[in-house]
Amino acid sequence: PLLDSGRLRGRLVGAFQDQDMFYDVAHKRRAIVYGALAYDVTPQTTLTVGGHYQDFRPANQTGLPGYTTGGLLKVDRSTFLGADWNRFRTQDTVAFAELAHEFAGGWRMRATAQTAQQERMDKYAYVGSGAVTPTNGFTNQIAYSGENFTRQNSFDVNLSGSVNLLGRTHDLLIGADYQTKDNKYSEWRHSAFARIDVFNPVTNVPEPFYGNNGGGRSEVEQYGVYGNARLRPFDNTIVTLGGRFSWYENSTRSGGTRATPTNPPQPWTYGPWSTYKVEHEFTPYLGVVHDLNENWSIYASYADTLTPQSARTVDGDFLDPIIGEQVEAGVKAEFFDNRLLLSGAVYRINQVNRSQPDPDNEGFFIATGEVLSKGVELEATGQITNNWRVNAGYSYNKNEYETDVNNGGKPFTLVSPKHMFKAYTNYRFTEGALAGFDVGAGLNAFGETVGGIMPIAVRQPAYVVVNANVGYRVNEDVTVRLSVNNLFDEVYYARISGVGRGNYYGEPRSVAVSIRAAY
Repeated sequence: PLLDSGRLRGRLVGAFQDQDMFYDVAHKRRAIVYGALAYDVTPQTTLTVGGHYQDFRPANQTGLPGYTTGGLLKVDRSTFLGADWNRFRTQDTVAFAELAHEFAGGWRMRATAQTAQQERMDKYAYVGSGAVTPTNGFTNQIAYSGENFTRQNSFDVNLSGSVNLLGRTHDLLIGADYQTKDNKYSEWRHSAFARIDVFNPVTNVPEPFYGNNGGGRSEVEQYGVYGNARLRPFDNTIVTLGGRFSWYENSTRSGGTRATPTNPPQPWTYGPWSTYKVEHEFTPYLGVVHDLNENWSIYASYADTLTPQSARTVDGDFLDPIIGEQVEAGVKAEFFDNRLLLSGAVYRINQVNRSQPDPDNEGFFIATGEVLSKGVELEATGQITNNWRVNAGYSYNKNEYETDVNNGGKPFTLVSPKHMFKAYTNYRFTEGALAGFDVGAGLNAFGETVGGIMPIAVRQPAYVVVNANVGYRVNEDVTVRLSVNNLFDEVYYARISGVGRGNYYGEPRSVAVSIRAAY
């Protein structure tokens, strides 16, 4: 509160991070400031305004290649195949406003507006998609520079409340939204910039200075109307019906001579505009939840999706929206006065046009054909006693290209394996010599993953990462904690792609000390 009456309230947040990475040369820095004010114009009406600014300079690691005969490199986790002048910078500025009003009868209107802009600069060297031999580690290095500017505006208004029908209370929501996004970029790329030995990389290569010799522009407009109804036809059943009518238009143009950068650069101009439209596309949603008794409930849902994408191809065109459908069913349970929560779910997701990294052009994307993802998720969380807390989960996921010209039957994403198990437990001491201490331990177990096309592929065997922490509560307001990630310093590849490029080591053991105070 900023006034004694409480009608004006404020929040101010600042954060700063400065971090060296476990691989050579790379460095990460982030600074954020956020602020918001809320004012009660009347007891029923509140106006909120705010914004944030972020300056982010991420580290760059484009991954390691594999062997031409198949298999992952056995090199130090600190191996970095870029240049010491690699640099990235993204500056985000966002401002927003929201007006909320409570009507009689419990109905609520909410109107929001937001404007944002992003300026991004990238200049870096990275390895091409060429595998190496165990005795000859040389591969091509590519140089890239790009400048990108994006402006976005969005507006949304909705009305929500409850109605009584047939002796029961039902919840309704209706709304409309409008969004625009303008983007322009310029760049150059040198595909034969240098050669680098992955077994003995040299990062102090000369920095090239080419002028931009290519670029593109895009203008995206989308709007729609949507609605949602939570109906209670029976005492123990909730039926949710929802949907959205969407209009979407994406216009793009590009041009230049990116493939052969020169110094001085060749002149270039934009090509003609190309436009992709979606008109009055309806995406429905249906969900049912039924309470079997006071402890158990079951649910099922179906949804269509239409998701615009910001990823663009090497030619400068934004990818068409992702179109898909999702089916899910599951069960949830609560025990011991809601202290233990159990859940299980099965799902199936079909999508078309989903983006994936372009294997030949770092930083750009290509669209897939139809992708199928299906799996099972199990989770348990809660407190065994007042002092003992547990968390455990298992997931199985199988994803593959259902219909794709080049990849039919292959796995789609190699980020996560089919099988994954996570568990964490924490115990807090409240009596005896250890009163005030708490100890925790967790493990993340991942199944085998394979990337590429057998037999010329890369393989990460199953592995387990263990984390641990111990905390001490100095008083009611201050807690000190020591945390160790990857306690046993397991060496593994957290993400694999194939023999060409895109294989990333997981983080080695790290230790952190934190102090938390609340007043």
